[in-house]
Amino acid sequence: MFKLNKPEDKTGLSLPRSKKVCGYEIKKLPIGGYLNALERIKEFPADFLGKCFPEKSIDEILDIFYTVDTGKITEMATSLFILAPTYIVGFVSELTNIPEERLLNDENIGISGFGDIILAFLEVNELGKFISVAGEIKGKIKDMKIAPTLTTGFKD
Repeated sequence: MFKLNKPEDKTGLSLPRSKKVCGYEIKKLPIGGYLNALERIKEFPADFLGKCFPEKSIDEILDIFYTVDTGKITEMATSLFILAPTYIVGFVSELTNIPEERLLNDENIGISGFGDIILAFLEVNELGKFISVAGEIKGKIKDMKIAPTLTTGFKD
């Protein structure tokens, strides 16, 4: 007798769309949310240089880089260590929709909870899977060996 195969039910295979960590719900983020968070990262270099070299133009900053000394390197490293965590907290806030003030001041979070929030975000949004797929796509594009075609606009 002929038997029809039922399509596999894949609904149970996908990860949950959210996860509760430190009393906050970490949700799956749409692509637009990533783009908004990346806007914040885009501001980092200008803010960093502004903190390291207040009231200096870009030309003055470039001149400083040509003649940088140990003292200036130490000053820049210190500024980076002060400024980077603020941006990381802001970035995580954008991704998780947990207000920055709560990430910084909620006693239920702390440093280990902050790490747990980041791990939950990575898990719920399947970023490991995305990175793996992106690598596959890159490999397939590389294998295609697409070469640009130049045309003059005239028929031969």
